[in-house]
Amino acid sequence: MGVNEDFDSMLNEIGGCGLYQIRQNLLVGLAIAFSAVSTIGFVFTAARVPHRCQVEVCGDQGEMSSPFLPEWLHEAVPIEPSGEPALCVIYQNLNISTNSCSFDQRSEKRCSSWVYKSRERTIQTEFSLTCPENEWKLAMVGTLHNIGNMIGLPISGFLSDRYGRKSALVFSLIANSIFGLLKSTANSFEIFLILETVEPIFGGNIYGISFILESVRWLLARGKLGDAKKVVQFAAKLNRAELGEERMKDWENDQIDRVYTEEAEKDDSLWPALRKVTKSRILLARLAVCSVCWASANLVFFGMSLNSVSLAGTDNKYLNFILSSVVEAPSYLITWLCMNRLGRRKAQLLTFVASGITCFAITFLPKNGKIIRLILYLVGKFAITCAFDTALVFTAEIFPTNLRNSLLGLCSMMGRVGSVVAPQTPLMAQYYNISPLTLFGTVALIAGTLALFLPESKGLPLPASVKEAEDLSRQRQNQKASHNNDLEATTALNKLALMDN
Repeated sequence: MGVNEDFDSMLNEIGGCGLYQIRQNLLVGLAIAFSAVSTIGFVFTAARVPHRCQVEVCGDQGEMSSPFLPEWLHEAVPIEPSGEPALCVIYQNLNISTNSCSFDQRSEKRCSSWVYKSRERTIQTEFSLTCPENEWKLAMVGTLHNIGNMIGLPISGFLSDRYGRKSALVFSLIANSIFGLLKSTANSFEIFLILETVEPIFGGNIYGISFILESVRWLLARGKLGDAKKVVQFAAKLNRAELGEERMKDWENDQIDRVYTEEAEKDDSLWPALRKVTKSRILLARLAVCSVCWASANLVFFGMSLNSVSLAGTDNKYLNFILSSVVEAPSYLITWLCMNRLGRRKAQLLTFVASGITCFAITFLPKNGKIIRLILYLVGKFAITCAFDTALVFTAEIFPTNLRNSLLGLCSMMGRVGSVVAPQTPLMAQYYNISPLTLFGTVALIAGTLALFLPESKGLPLPASVKEAEDLSRQRQNQKASHNNDLEATTALNKLALMDN
């Protein structure tokens, strides 16, 4: 038996949940938690702070120290239909020479200084990005951040495949830290925007790299038998599993099975991987469907996260965001249960559909139904988180080992199209409040439907070659047929036993 064939049985001996797996998950979890700050931090660094014109003749003395809604405000500043003061215009002062607090409400003028509703500091307050004409600049921060992610994903995929996941992860963490610190020193909006774009190019794929961190299969595919042997022995030691020298007899340099290695030499990076996929119509169609699912999951997930500060149901944007984030935690366990009980394809379909239905349901609720609105919003966020997690696992299981990281990186890169659009959706809400939710619901339902065209991978070994990946559907059918035959045989034996009795 060769190394690759022997590895699956060896995994069973090492165990699926021991000290080694706990250690790995804790370390990976720390890296992912760190990356979450930069991934979604622009929700608050580029947040809109309610503001109005500063009216010095009526006693305003500073942008943070003056009361936001003084008694005289309606005389000096136009009031919007929503009840909020106008952002950037005030009424013309009747007596400019005496600077009295009296105004001609038939005449308006632009202002050049502002009073903010709270002491919250964002790039809007730092760089005076006030008034409606600057709203696009705030939205552009998130968009350019995710464009940087799109550019960085194939780079990190190449580095991961060429130099190893661990090296790529360390590089990304260091780059993320450096550019994060540099952003805090930016003295202009333009410099901040450049740093916000560059940061994810070099440090934005921490989550993706962590998900497929230096597996033994990858080491075997790269021909790094010595490193693979060390990992297996270390895992066995931590899990207190006895493999013995006899179990490792094939793990000699002259005994290694070269099947994976030869494939890896041909498909060393993204572009050879793409050339390989284009020769297979099955994998090409599968890649297209996965890309749409990833783009949809990104759009709805990040869109609901960004809009939670205003659409989730309460008046406290921090509470809204915290609740929409906390609801993600149980989704990881539920995702695992759903995938194991229902299968990957059904789990992908149901989670997308559940998210889409809840988004549409919220649009029919009255404005005063805040509690129901909040509950449905959290259910939708929960469902799309499950869909996102399922897509991550599902995609990794339906492509061959030597192409897996590159194609997973490509799907993630295509998914960033959704996250690039997501920061623009709050602008949509300014014109029609429910339009973001309508968009999210439509996209989620389309993605759920497309998931039906993917093969079920539950209970099947990870495909090692393009041929095995293409045959996943056939393997599933054979597995079902074998299971049915076993059931029929068992039923027949039971009938014979009853007849004998």
